[in-house]
Amino acid sequence: PWASGFCHQCGYAASLEALAYFSAHGNKHYPWLAESHEFNDDASELTVYIRKGAEWSDGTPFTAHDVAFTVNTLIEKAPELRDSAAIQKFVQQAEVVDDHTVKLTFNEPNWRFFFTYFTFRFDRGLYMVPKHIYETVEGDYREFMFQDFEKGWPVVTGPFQITRDETQSKYFDLRYEWWADKIGLMKMPRVERIIMLPFSEHTLAAEMIINNELDQGPEFPPQTAKTSIQRAPPCITHTGR
Repeated sequence: PWASGFCHQCGYAASLEALAYFSAHGNKHYPWLAESHEFNDDASELTVYIRKGAEWSDGTPFTAHDVAFTVNTLIEKAPELRDSAAIQKFVQQAEVVDDHTVKLTFNEPNWRFFFTYFTFRFDRGLYMVPKHIYETVEGDYREFMFQDFEKGWPVVTGPFQITRDETQSKYFDLRYEWWADKIGLMKMPRVERIIMLPFSEHTLAAEMIINNELDQGPEFPPQTAKTSIQRAPPCITHTGR
């Protein structure tokens, strides 16, 4: 996730989770890996409280150590890694208070930091990495592929794990030991496999949806969306029909 050009739209939104989410459609915030957060009086410090019970797919707990490691590594490695220049600009350091509490000290007051970097919305948000794995990596993180299906890599916190990665498709299979289900935060997804196909152009994607060969497609130009809805009665958009 530190690679330049890495994007959750390749299916990783089902694998990599956020400290919090913001729904633009519902205009609502959802705390997730973090239960809550608070700023000090002048927003020069941010304290984040990590949700107890959150864990990585290898069973290791997700803690404040992962958040601090992610932030401090980006500061140290700037500007090499994704988002590192911005983090270095705004954050002086991230300090572990205890396993479930991390405190960030800013270079200047920043009331919007949690929303801007710790909240997933649209294509924005900072990806957390597992400290217990990355701290053992020698050399350039950009050369660490972190994909070995026999090892269960990549290690993620989300309900889906990538199990196949080829030019023509990516498979993300449901993990039946998802922490959010175990602690009662969210029910296990009913979908057992997500298959991501490479996008070529809107007309072909629309035809595949009309022919019931795809469950979901990319954003469509208005006329293409209108045609798809007219030709395929079951088809809907985020705003219905």
